[in-house]
Amino acid sequence: MRLPTRDQLESALLDADDLGPAFTQKPTAAPAPSESEKDTRFKGCQPLARLLNAEGGRSDYPQAVATFQSRDGLAVLAEGLTAEPPGALAADYAQAKQALESCDSISLESAGQTIKFSLTPIHFGGPDSSAVRMDATRQGVLINGYIAIERLGDSVALSYLFFQVGGDSSQLASHFYERAADKARTSLDL
Repeated sequence: MRLPTRDQLESALLDADDLGPAFTQKPTAAPAPSESEKDTRFKGCQPLARLLNAEGGRSDYPQAVATFQSRDGLAVLAEGLTAEPPGALAADYAQAKQALESCDSISLESAGQTIKFSLTPIHFGGPDSSAVRMDATRQGVLINGYIAIERLGDSVALSYLFFQVGGDSSQLASHFYERAADKARTSLDL
């Protein structure tokens, strides 16, 4: 079985046209992370924190990532696709799913500030998916996010992260998730 290449994965990711004019794509390959990016870390529930901080991930298999920010700065979306042989994907997916489902809270530390999110299971995707909703309040402002993973066939996994400030509806996050999964399935013929 041939795995999709990195280029094939990249072409299967969402792009700015898929999200509309309210979002712009952020560069994924910066020369070096900014100080604020280096200082942004998830802490707390260790299995999930390691996963979100991308610690110990496989680098020998094709991967692609796209990140977007709304023009008003109030929403961020990140999508990743990873291709692995079926056995490796099954093991890695089971580990990621366990990490996602084992936590009821996690903290995000950035620029000296800590935001503690409560996690609640939510349904995004098909039967081979797992997702949580993240809720927090910072200085009276609602912040919520969504983390979802899904196996797309035997050799591709989708990871999805969406944060928004000032709103609490999952509608936009769910809509873009479905668009990401559909595009990946169609583009990669899964």
